[in-house]
Amino acid sequence: MTTFRQADSSFWSSQPAFLRGLQEACEPFGLHIRHFVMGDPDDPTTSTAAVLKMPPGYVLPRHAHPCERLEVVVAGSLHVGGDVLVPGDVMATPAGEMYGPHTAGPDGCTTVEIFSSIVGNGNVVFDTEDGPEAVSYR
Repeated sequence: MTTFRQADSSFWSSQPAFLRGLQEACEPFGLHIRHFVMGDPDDPTTSTAAVLKMPPGYVLPRHAHPCERLEVVVAGSLHVGGDVLVPGDVMATPAGEMYGPHTAGPDGCTTVEIFSSIVGNGNVVFDTEDGPEAVSYR
């Protein structure tokens, strides 16, 4: 067993090398993200998890991932449409389904996302005015 603590200075900076581009893309927005690969990183069926910490009022734009995902709010609150999600609340999204925008509450929000496939990390489709736009941070 290995323990990881958010209070450790290296928690947010430790990433699998192939996901550092995603981490760097998040930093200008005040986002902190930490990925955990749960198996062989070369196997596309390997599951992953990400801890995402959003600052107060941050708006996560509407987007999709190429795999199923489950997201659990673990701290703060997240405004999703007309609902406010709090610690313990869960969202699930099928592969390719757009979700968001989501807005972090006044104390920010930390979530844990579980992706059914490693291809979900770093591969995002944003909903733009010109239609879907695929972006890869890998």
